[in-house]
Amino acid sequence: MMRRLAKYKTRYRIPGITKRKDPVYKSWYGMMRRCYQNKNKDYRHYGGRGIKVCRSWRSFNLFYLDMAPSHKIGLTLDRIDNNKGYSKSNCRWATMKQQADNRRRTRLITNPHTGETLPLIDWARKLKISRLTITSRIRLGYSDFDSLMAKKHGIRNGKLKTDHFEEEAREVLD
Repeated sequence: MMRRLAKYKTRYRIPGITKRKDPVYKSWYGMMRRCYQNKNKDYRHYGGRGIKVCRSWRSFNLFYLDMAPSHKIGLTLDRIDNNKGYSKSNCRWATMKQQADNRRRTRLITNPHTGETLPLIDWARKLKISRLTITSRIRLGYSDFDSLMAKKHGIRNGKLKTDHFEEEAREVLD
């Protein structure tokens, strides 16, 4: 019976590491598969769109030297800029929340008054407004931050409510 060879080998054994169990090795191996195995289910999102691993990180030993000291249990490998490849300057260990916030499709909104930039869902939680309300306002063409994030707004079914402004003025006076 022939033993199947691993596609990505390490030259030297790192003392104290059992590769199959080590989370840093699993992250490295997953990164390599996503970028270089075209049969991998996620290849189209990584290698298929040009995401590469820097030359030095193609060796597990060098990846381990760069990333293992900062690894903590429960964190996963994350690229800071999703349009750049895997390298020491573009990677970090991140929580699942940070990973979700760093997706290509995550909509980031900046408050022009403070300069604070957050994902849409975080603005919704912070201001206690439904995420769907903010999304609907964006689809309707709202571009001003204050009107996007207002608790109440003046448009209902695509038409401006004339009594909205009177209601708001009463609330301010009370």
